[in-house]
Amino acid sequence: MIQGILCAVICAIAAYTDHKTGYIHEWLTNMGIFAGVVLLFLYNPSYAWFNIGIALFIFAIGFIFFIFGQLGGGDVKLFTVIALLLPYENQIIPPILLVFIYSGFLCIIGVFASLLPKMTKIKKFHLIDSLSSLMFLLLSFFMIYNFSQIFDIYRLAALSTIFLISTIMLFFRTELKNLYVGYLPAEKIQEEDILVVDLLPNEIVRKYKLNALVMKSDIEKIKKITEIKEFPVYLNLPRFGLYIFLSVILYLLFPNLIFG
Repeated sequence: MIQGILCAVICAIAAYTDHKTGYIHEWLTNMGIFAGVVLLFLYNPSYAWFNIGIALFIFAIGFIFFIFGQLGGGDVKLFTVIALLLPYENQIIPPILLVFIYSGFLCIIGVFASLLPKMTKIKKFHLIDSLSSLMFLLLSFFMIYNFSQIFDIYRLAALSTIFLISTIMLFFRTELKNLYVGYLPAEKIQEEDILVVDLLPNEIVRKYKLNALVMKSDIEKIKKITEIKEFPVYLNLPRFGLYIFLSVILYLLFPNLIFG
């Protein structure tokens, strides 16, 4: 109970700061990791090292997402905190995996709802997006058929809705991503910004070895580029902290939501 409450409080603070500033403070996640480890040995000593292993695995996977610009560093550490404060204890699925799945589903729904009005204005389609959405749709049918053996009609309806929304977003993927593209001068680019390298000249990308995720060492390189006045970056991307918080609350209230 203490671990769950602390996890919800930390995620609530993280969601608030992420919404207001776009950042999840390190002091918050560092405190959460420390408290998570201590509480594991107090309340779950027989599973402590196993859960620490899960947390390290989550951090490693999250770091890969971070390197490719798919997750913020604060989000990665927040998932690590959750892995420690919502420990595995003989559940069918580790709680952190459920929280990760829930947050992904909620993010898909939230982004879809915010972008739906703009989708009607999209008139350009891409072959690769069309093929990707078709393949995902076929995979969805296969998964729904198999899940129909273990899920009731309500869970199947929710899963089908998520798959349908995901298919639609895949179909418009490139154009939807372009809706987030903005241009900034070099002096305004900050650490953990995401460059849209596809919109930069290939020779510039190769010459300066630019990556999508801007690290501290990249900022100086960008400032040395005189050929470009403004750089394409992703602006106002969805804040993931809120979806993580809602997923934690969803798990705490309905721990057997999927396999009940």
